[in-house]
Amino acid sequence: MRAKIIVSCITLLLTMLFFLVSGPFVMGKTKKITSVAAQNLSENLTQKIDINSADQDTLVQVKGIGEKTAQSIIDYRKKNGSFKDVDELMNIKGIGEKKLKKLKKYLTTS
Repeated sequence: MRAKIIVSCITLLLTMLFFLVSGPFVMGKTKKITSVAAQNLSENLTQKIDINSADQDTLVQVKGIGEKTAQSIIDYRKKNGSFKDVDELMNIKGIGEKKLKKLKKYLTTS
């Protein structure tokens, strides 16, 4: 009886250790899959996304816009009002000239 308890405890500890060690790897793969899915979505967009009305889920469909950047766009819009031009995205932390150039073909302010 005592041996069964010890074996059960060791099995439980090994299982917990396995999940603790493998967790970050599984999460990393999930994130990579998500970014590939977002890339495929942005390449298949048939019309531009309006940055003045899009929610976070819509914005992250664009290659180059992650959840943090999408939320920054929404926060900027709430604080400063509607974007006058897509170039105004340069005011968002993390969006520079190169990134803006890539994003412009997917975004509009109409």
